[in-house]
Amino acid sequence: MKIPEIEALRARTAQSPLPAVLVAVGDAGVREGVVQVLADDLKARGAALVEVTRLEFDNEKARDAYDRLGQLAGQPPMFGDAVVVVVDHRAPAVVPDELKAFLASPAPHVRLAVWADRKAEKSGLARLVREAGGEVVALKDLKDRDAAQAATDEARSRGLRLTPRAASALVDLVGTDRGAIGSAIEALDRYKGGSGEVGEDDLVGLVRRTRKDVPWALDDAVAARDLRRTLKVTQRRLQDDPNLLPILHSLVRVARRILQAKDLVARKVPPEEAQKALGIAWPFQWDRLREAQARYTEEELAAFLRDVPRLEVLAKRGHASAESLLTAVVTGLLGRAIEDAQARGR
Repeated sequence: MKIPEIEALRARTAQSPLPAVLVAVGDAGVREGVVQVLADDLKARGAALVEVTRLEFDNEKARDAYDRLGQLAGQPPMFGDAVVVVVDHRAPAVVPDELKAFLASPAPHVRLAVWADRKAEKSGLARLVREAGGEVVALKDLKDRDAAQAATDEARSRGLRLTPRAASALVDLVGTDRGAIGSAIEALDRYKGGSGEVGEDDLVGLVRRTRKDVPWALDDAVAARDLRRTLKVTQRRLQDDPNLLPILHSLVRVARRILQAKDLVARKVPPEEAQKALGIAWPFQWDRLREAQARYTEEELAAFLRDVPRLEVLAKRGHASAESLLTAVVTGLLGRAIEDAQARGR
């Protein structure tokens, strides 16, 4: 998906190298687009091999990540290699000396991408990045209407005509992340053969054909602790298969995975080791789990898992409607903190 801000960033790298980019937005499509721009620029400038190294910023051990950045910057490149260093920096007001040192004298074989939230756009970190010749990319998260328009525009660029109702339904299915929208339109492009009008029937057909190939929809919704989206995903699955047990087992799997991530974070296990322990291949999967574990407490995850045997019995006996029980199960996992807070207030 073409994002104007990313294309502008690419145009600027063609004029002069960007030692660092501060990405003050949580949109995964924008973030990964920045990484790709920096990697492409290094290749265009003669790098034989470009690696992407992702470092985890820890408020208590901030220097650990930036020590690694200093080591990478201080190592003479072998065989023309280069590296894009990605740091998830969650405290824009904190600028470690190691980061200041890198920005004061960037290494030509290193590009730095720093993830932060919108508040970082006007922070001291943003000023340092700009003074170093870098750039700050700050975008608002898309609202539903803007996301639908983005989907329509992306479809048009591929020769497709996305109806307004189909655009709204697509956003309802995949969310407002620009990367997710781009992937969905790409899938629709293949489904339609590169041309024609895309209506709701086409979207339903694509979902039915690919639903089993996109199991991360439920993982993403639970990880985001988005009750509304999780209910929609699980209810769609229930429409395809009235058996509630597979959905319950999927929720249990995600809850266990988040609980494991919480333990790994508490023990400050390095990202590479955490990925290995969880059996996941990609850094973004660990990033998502690490963010997810902060939204849940160990007690509420454990309480949900302890309740699973009872829920399985209810699902098998079928005394309540599957829809009602599903709502109770999902709310029991994602809404537990709300219920606990209400109980404490009484």
